[in-house]
Amino acid sequence: MQFAKTFALVRRLANKLYYLARPILGVAVRRHLQKLRLADWRSIPFPRWPVDRTVEQVHETMLRLCIRARDGERVPFIWFWPKGFPSCAVVTHDVEAVKGRDFCPGLMDVDENFGIRSSFQLVPEERYPLSPSFVESIRSRGFEVNVHDLNHDGRLLPARQVLRSGTSH
Repeated sequence: MQFAKTFALVRRLANKLYYLARPILGVAVRRHLQKLRLADWRSIPFPRWPVDRTVEQVHETMLRLCIRARDGERVPFIWFWPKGFPSCAVVTHDVEAVKGRDFCPGLMDVDENFGIRSSFQLVPEERYPLSPSFVESIRSRGFEVNVHDLNHDGRLLPARQVLRSGTSH
């Protein structure tokens, strides 16, 4: 138990140091550090890589149990995706700097050419200015707008205790 607490503390400290140094780190260094952090990605039980079927397996089990509970009688079922599509894909774009913000209209053009309506993950506080008209230009074309992080400093949701307590930090 002590090891787990120590490991969690070291991980939090490393995370804080990373976000403290992030503004001065080059992209190549950040990518290398991110690869190190995700080195054990394939051993993480959820989500499975490259395709996670957990949700489908839960639904299949529930449907099987419903049929069994009704002694094999038909169970009403409405498919998850419209028009009988077997699945979906979600396309997101992390907009991390002024250069990325300025490329958004062109990226929307590319997405539209392929019939895709993606989601743009914005950083609305210190990275770059965002006007209401810019955000509306994304929405008016049928794209989604989300907050990636307020400042991309890893402190959007700093501690589980804050979430659990319901108090602000």
